[in-house]
Amino acid sequence: MKFYSLLSIFFCAHFALFSQSFNNVQTKFTGTLDFESNTSEIYEQNGLRIIAQLEKCNNPSIGMEKDYVYFSFQNTNSFDIKFSLEERLYYDESCRTCGNKEYFRAYYLKANETLTASCEQSSNKALKIFHGSPWVSEKLSKFELVNIKIEGQ
Repeated sequence: MKFYSLLSIFFCAHFALFSQSFNNVQTKFTGTLDFESNTSEIYEQNGLRIIAQLEKCNNPSIGMEKDYVYFSFQNTNSFDIKFSLEERLYYDESCRTCGNKEYFRAYYLKANETLTASCEQSSNKALKIFHGSPWVSEKLSKFELVNIKIEGQ
């Protein structure tokens, strides 16, 4: 009887632990942003917070009238993290970057650090995606950040 009790406890504990770790993994962030209804999206997982913000970067004095999706990456952990992802950009419902190694990204963030990009403030490490322009016929219909892997350092 002890053996069966021990076996059933082990069996239940195994599935409870497995289901927790399985449900805690989200490796895809999808967004479809537009100015009329949805200008931002947020992804959070394991202390990594990603905010996607659609912005009109209109500065006619320098000839710029483009719309971008800018990203902020925030490490909410008390330790450093390294994360990587792949960008999949869909223009007119067709993925233009799928499988292209140029769109694999890796980042390192210190504890509680935020990496931000915007029209006014940009960095070569930050991520931005071209959304559209009055002079370009294509428009970003959807973006996906996939295969998101987060590691504590």
